[in-house]
Amino acid sequence: MMSKLPIDPALSKLLILSTLSKFNCSQEIAIIVSMLSIPPIFVRPTNDANLMKKSDSVREKFQVAESDHLTLLNVYNQFAKNKRWASSWCQQNFLHFKSLRKAREIQVQLIQILKSMKLPFVSCGVHTDKVLECLSSSFYQNAAKFKKYGEYQNLRNGLIMRLHPTSSLYGMGDLPKYVIYHDVMLTGEKQFMNYVSYVNGEWLAEFGGIFYTKKEKSMTAKENQSLKESEFKKLLELEMANKPSVNSRADKPKSEPNSHHKPSFARRRFMRRI
Repeated sequence: MMSKLPIDPALSKLLILSTLSKFNCSQEIAIIVSMLSIPPIFVRPTNDANLMKKSDSVREKFQVAESDHLTLLNVYNQFAKNKRWASSWCQQNFLHFKSLRKAREIQVQLIQILKSMKLPFVSCGVHTDKVLECLSSSFYQNAAKFKKYGEYQNLRNGLIMRLHPTSSLYGMGDLPKYVIYHDVMLTGEKQFMNYVSYVNGEWLAEFGGIFYTKKEKSMTAKENQSLKESEFKKLLELEMANKPSVNSRADKPKSEPNSHHKPSFARRRFMRRI
C-alpha cells in the first residue's frame, strides 16, 4: 500500500495511519505531507537587515504555538484562500509561490491515490490534537525530551538537539516536555531539529512501546527499575522459548571462544528503553 504513494516512506506511513478511525485527519495530514515534500516555503532575505526583520515578523503571523507542522497547515490553508491573487500574496508574505504551487499539485495527487485505494479522506476539524497524535504514531522514533531552554535530548541516543530559530517553538516561555521532529539540520557542531511539534508523553509510550515505557506516578525509581528488569526477564524467556532445539543446531559449527557476539534482541530492546 505504501509503495503506491510517490513520497518518502515515513510520510507514506503517516498518511495511511491518518485514515484510521482513531485519527480521522487524512485531509490535514495530506496537506502536511505535501508541505514536507517541497523545499522550505519561507523567504528570509539575508542581504537586507530591514527586510529580514520584516520577514520574521510576517512569519510569526502564520505560526501555530507548539507545532511547526500545524504552522505548515495554516500557511497552506491561507494560500488556498487567496489563490486568486496567490503570486502577489506570496510576495507580500515572504513565501515561495512555486513551492506552494508544487505542494498543491502533490496534495491533489495524494487525494486521487487515497480514493483509488478506497481509503477515507476526512478532516478532524478543530480537533488538531488528533493531527499531533497521528504525527507521534509515525515519528515516535524522532522524539526528544526537554533538557534546558532551547535544548532537547534525543530519547533514543541521548544526543543534544536544539530548536532552530525559525521554529514556532523558538522563543516560547514555557516549552513542552516532549517533542517529535521531522529531520535534523547539521550546522557546524550543532544539531537542529527541523519541523518540531509538541506531543504527549503517553502517545510515545502507546505507539513507540518498543522504545519507551511509561513510569507510574506512584512508583519510585527503584520500583520502576524492578519492573523493567522483570519485563526484561520475560523477554529473555520468550526469546529462549523461540530458539531452535539443541539437536537442530548439532550440525552447525561452533563459534570461536573469543568471538564477539551481538547482544540479543531482548537485550537491545531493554537497553533502548527509558
